[in-house]
Amino acid sequence: MPRDFRVVRRTPRSFAQIALDRSEEESIASDLADARRIARTISPVLKDLPLGVDFSRLGNIRLRDGKIILFVRSSLQKSKLRQVLPRISDLVQRAGYLQSIEIVIRPVDANISLRKNLAQSSPRTLSESSAQNIAKTADALADSPLKDALAALAKTVREKKAP
Repeated sequence: MPRDFRVVRRTPRSFAQIALDRSEEESIASDLADARRIARTISPVLKDLPLGVDFSRLGNIRLRDGKIILFVRSSLQKSKLRQVLPRISDLVQRAGYLQSIEIVIRPVDANISLRKNLAQSSPRTLSESSAQNIAKTADALADSPLKDALAALAKTVREKKAP
């Protein structure tokens, strides 16, 4: 594509317009409708199996390159699903889909563990002289939110030192 190529649109397009922009056979909307129909067909059969994958969710089914792709999370789930694949294929063919079925492992991302606080010492505290310096600085300022914040800080430090 040349560098000076530009697409100029007078009005923004909606998602429906973009989705239906492709030909009728390969539109995103038709793929989604087909995946939903396949999910309704196979989910009652797979619901009784202890797979741990919910095929009524459309994120686990995709139609791509003339294939029906079923996503699982582990090789154990893949082998269990492969055992009932002839039954699933029969159901899908009765629903009108002649595509082959492929099972793909899509592992789940590991949970993100947050870094633990590695501080070994106790929190720092301000001394009485620091509180006096903060109060003195607050008194020297004109009325402003900064003056109010410094005065509140000095008061808090003194209250914590009192007991």
